[in-house]
Amino acid sequence: MGTAGRSYFSEIQNKSTFDRSDSLYQEQIQEEDESKNIQTSLISIPPTPGRRFCRQFSEQSVDDIKRSFSIEEAKEPLSFTGKMERLPYKIANINLAEAGRKALSMAEVEMAGVMRLRKIYGSTKPLKGVRLAGCLHVTAQTGVMIETFRELGAEIRWSCCNPLSTQDQIAAALVKAGISIFAWKGETEEEKLWCIDQTIYFADGEPLNAILDDGCQLTRVVHEKYPHLTNVIHGCSEETTAGITKLRKLLKNKQLNVPVINVNDSVTKSKFDNNYGCGESLVDGIKRATDTMIGGKIVVIIGYGNVGKGCAKTLSGHGAKVIITEVDPICALQAAMD
Repeated sequence: MGTAGRSYFSEIQNKSTFDRSDSLYQEQIQEEDESKNIQTSLISIPPTPGRRFCRQFSEQSVDDIKRSFSIEEAKEPLSFTGKMERLPYKIANINLAEAGRKALSMAEVEMAGVMRLRKIYGSTKPLKGVRLAGCLHVTAQTGVMIETFRELGAEIRWSCCNPLSTQDQIAAALVKAGISIFAWKGETEEEKLWCIDQTIYFADGEPLNAILDDGCQLTRVVHEKYPHLTNVIHGCSEETTAGITKLRKLLKNKQLNVPVINVNDSVTKSKFDNNYGCGESLVDGIKRATDTMIGGKIVVIIGYGNVGKGCAKTLSGHGAKVIITEVDPICALQAAMD
């Protein structure tokens, strides 16, 4: 988006208001005593020398660029309850797109199945007519999935489920490719809700008709603020235990009005992503954040389910001394046997 577009974007924000009587926002946002005109600075730690080459396009590889950039926020976050013109995107810095594209290209190599879908079904556009709103971590792997949805014919509007997980270079690359992304690292809870709200209606004024969710956040917004849209939603998917718990509560109270695919309880999620992926991510995150050696450390893991087992196995493999706490006697016995 050019200078004129950014100017128009800021003008819309500054003229918009936010209904603080909304129950969803009252529940999740505490009033702040700070000035209404907030400027959020993106502060990050410069990368540590000696990182492996394959990490140079990761989140830390662009910290030196992000450190000098800040997001200009509106005086009040936006909240819409009807069809209105939507902003095309909101991210940290479009200039990070080149680094993001390199990271996406690297992720594509590891996602052969997804790339195969593009090759087989890209010409037939089986998802044509799908207006997919997503609330999921904006990472390289998610980016490959988003571009695959678009390649298969879907329209996309995307926000992030976790204010700290967004990789700003990936968001920039996706926006550069013409996809509407509303996410940046370091969002406040209020800003996160605003971003989710931006994904409800698309550029042509039509609402979403499919949801890809994490933590039941987007699904909850639809049910509480836009209940009239549930009859046009074909379905949604949920990938977390926390999200499924909330959805089951809605179902029990007869308040769930859309079909749900429970990704969390699928075998591939529990036996592979939880068991192997979480362990790898945990060690990688600790090393990136602290730059310390895992070997010799004493690590306490609370719970020995699929995630706990995977984390314990990975940490133990790196030389850590692992202690498990567990209330379930069967899982505790498994930990003792392992």
